[in-house]
Amino acid sequence: MIHGEGDGEVTITSNNPEVILYDTGSGLLTAGKVGKAIITITKDETSTHSRASLDFQIIVSHKIPLIIINAEGNQEIASKDNYIKADFSVLDPDNPGNDIEKTGYKDEIRGRGNFSWKHCPKKSYRI
Repeated sequence: MIHGEGDGEVTITSNNPEVILYDTGSGLLTAGKVGKAIITITKDETSTHSRASLDFQIIVSHKIPLIIINAEGNQEIASKDNYIKADFSVLDPDNPGNDIEKTGYKDEIRGRGNFSWKHCPKKSYRI
């Protein structure tokens, strides 16, 4: 269970934990077997808000490497002009021998592109 903003608890559940598992300790959703799962995110009723719930269908078709970018100080990558120090990890679920982890904030990331940076919801980055 994780905490949302303000009062009221937020819970995340999966109807098929063999496909998608939510780890309450780490707060991570993990893909497992190939298949479909519905993730439900619920915020309990509070003194100021009614209970709210959202369902997301997730389809896992095959395992692909996961790229994790941690910007120093959890900064948002909001500029295509200024680099931000970051750590990077690449996790290959099919072959852990291919995993890469770069820590110590020795690498940098920034946005890239002109039109796409301003007008597209999916951003491009330069590492």
